Amino acid sequence: MATKPGSAAQSRTVPSPARSPVGIGLAFLWLALLFQLFSAFQSVQFLNQQVIVLDDAYYYFQVARNFAAHAWATFDGIHATSGIQLLWGLILFGLALVFNERIALLHAALVLSAL
Repeated sequence: MATKPGSAAQSRTVPSPARSPVGIGLAFLWLALLFQLFSAFQSVQFLNQQVIVLDDAYYYFQVARNFAAHAWATFDGIHATSGIQLLWGLILFGLALVFNERIALLHAALVLSAL
């Protein structure tokens, strides 16, 4: 059965996925993911100035590196520390076992946090 132009059946439109709140949210998430992945492979100078400003990430990275080297959670290699979030610390400890270099650990952690 054909509908006449201008009828109620023809005037119902399906909202475009790009204009729906879900579509906008997904687009925002994709942009955030792309920015995070782009940032993960930038120089340390760029990361210090633009990405990891006033962040305690370096504290976590140092504890993770020391955990990989000494098999216990320490910031300075002398005193034990308990000032870390356990799950994120364990994840970084695992990354530090795989990535020995500081910059490689930083990039790996940024890529992981993008996911």
